[in-house]
Amino acid sequence: MRNSIYISLFLSFLFSFSLAYAEVVFSENFDAEPTGEYSKEQLAAAWNKPTWSSGPGEGRVFIVEGDLAYGDGKSLRVDYPANTYGPDASGAQWKLNLGGTYDTLYASYKIMIPQGFDSVKGGKIPGLCGGQCNTGGNEPTGLDGFSTRMMWRNSSSGADNLHTYLVSYLYYMDQVSRYGDDYYWATGLTPGWTFAESEGHVWLEPGQWHTVTTKIGINTPGEADGSLEAWFDGIKVLEQNNIRYRAAGADFAIDVFYFSTFFGGGDASWATSKAESIYYDEFIISTVPTPDIAETPVSINTLRNSHQDLRMVGEYVHYTGKETILLEIFGVDGRLLAKHRLEPSQSVKLSHHAYNYRVANP
Repeated sequence: MRNSIYISLFLSFLFSFSLAYAEVVFSENFDAEPTGEYSKEQLAAAWNKPTWSSGPGEGRVFIVEGDLAYGDGKSLRVDYPANTYGPDASGAQWKLNLGGTYDTLYASYKIMIPQGFDSVKGGKIPGLCGGQCNTGGNEPTGLDGFSTRMMWRNSSSGADNLHTYLVSYLYYMDQVSRYGDDYYWATGLTPGWTFAESEGHVWLEPGQWHTVTTKIGINTPGEADGSLEAWFDGIKVLEQNNIRYRAAGADFAIDVFYFSTFFGGGDASWATSKAESIYYDEFIISTVPTPDIAETPVSINTLRNSHQDLRMVGEYVHYTGKETILLEIFGVDGRLLAKHRLEPSQSVKLSHHAYNYRVANP
């Protein structure tokens, strides 16, 4: 994927946040997918052929559009059947192989819980990991791997009992709990390790789309210089710079995005009280800040055409090559606008929202 060819398209007088596509490792927004149940074949095509999965093709993952989808496009809906918990019966899981190892990565996506959502005790949502991607009580040694998913949790007392708040949920070599440690997200005082120490907690508001972003910086093996940062709707809510993901002699790094979401927890006290759904969209994994936290606007007012077989002709891209290609067109915010299969001598008209396109094998 990183070897794909990226070409900037002309957009007069456009100033907005953007990503340099040579630095985007993965993006997916589901707009090119048909509505209905999300199949294992669709998963394989969009997520670099995961070696295993649960949820897709099993009646728990769907592509939807309409009022509950993000914007005017399509979104991914994950279902959590009534009275279920854990990854086998609830939600969905698969691993996106990033095609290489990275010392620093950003991962961003949008998430929405619908009105009436009962968070029960909590559950998992996706995040980056490396090596063996330790989870499920498999405590890391520092020589095997780590994981940095997130969790939604339900405050256990008072009025907060109705609120669904977020934490980063880490498996790493110095974790205190066998089942991972929470790092709470907060906009007030310095985010803490316990709920009581953190002020200004961030909540998932039912019916409202939120953007969650994390940045992982792998540590020097054996040194406590690894980092974990998080943003909620563009506001920084967590920063830790003393994490040991790797022990001396370890050679793994960040190499997987773990799409992992389910209620739980490992016993029935975490089970759904009724059938639930969570909506996801706009996944971006990048070596540079994603659009929601980028600080520098970029002016796009020139055409930089780096593919010898593609030509701009007015509002059209004309293909002069000899082999069939797949042309993916992206907006300035990284959103996939369209996919086109181009035969030799074929042209395609660009949306006025187009900013970048990528050429890939069909």
